[in-house]
Amino acid sequence: MNLRNITVLAAAAAALAVVPAQAVAKQSLPEGVYVCQVNKGTGDLVVLTTGDYADPQGSSVASGLAVKKNGNLNAGLHSPVMVLCGAPATTVDDDGGFSGGIV
Repeated sequence: MNLRNITVLAAAAAALAVVPAQAVAKQSLPEGVYVCQVNKGTGDLVVLTTGDYADPQGSSVASGLAVKKNGNLNAGLHSPVMVLCGAPATTVDDDGGFSGGIV
């Protein structure tokens, strides 16, 4: 083995030592916020329209959404077929009646 081969092998070993073994791109979702796929499922979640995690693109389907397994927050914010969804809230009006809202 000559010096050039040894240098190349040493550089390759050093590069492999610097690169992490596995990069994880999944972002954790806050409590009560889920990623739902539009037109899939018959769940009881609704599109988030207010708050810090309001879906910027909206959706043609506003309710009846089901949670997408392993949903990614970034994908939910940018994909036209995924939306950020949450459980609908039930609040009491000043009159004592109930009105629907979003958690």
